Amino acid sequence: MFNIFVGVIVAFTGLAGSALLYQQNKILQTQEQWFIKQTSSADNQSIEATRSSLFNHAIEIQNQLIQNPQLIPFFYEGKEIDKNLSESDKAKCIIISEMICDMLDHASGSNMNEKTKNGWRNYANDMIKNSPVLKDFLDTNKSWYVSIHEWINKQ
Repeated sequence: MFNIFVGVIVAFTGLAGSALLYQQNKILQTQEQWFIKQTSSADNQSIEATRSSLFNHAIEIQNQLIQNPQLIPFFYEGKEIDKNLSESDKAKCIIISEMICDMLDHASGSNMNEKTKNGWRNYANDMIKNSPVLKDFLDTNKSWYVSIHEWINKQ
């Protein structure tokens, strides 16, 4: 009789333990789903912060060009720096080139989706193709912008 009693207690303990393990497994699954949602939300926030930062860079560059419209041809029309350009405008071209490279460096290392990142890569290639000033700056400072050189396809 004692053996039966011990057997019943062992069986009951096993069933109770199994029920607790089942409940704990359900809680872990719920926590995992919550963690996946939270991680996805954080990733989306990070991507949006990156996009916002890149657009802020772009606005700063556009503001420089709005304030110095005589420099627009150096970045969009393939104009090269010549001896007739003032030292002040040469310096501005260098600074704007650095601003563009900084923005492209940020884009090249970003966590944006591939479609968006490819759009930035196309922008980079077009800018470099249409701006000898930018291309020269990037080539001169190759060691500063290693990720851009790995990322773009110079044409």
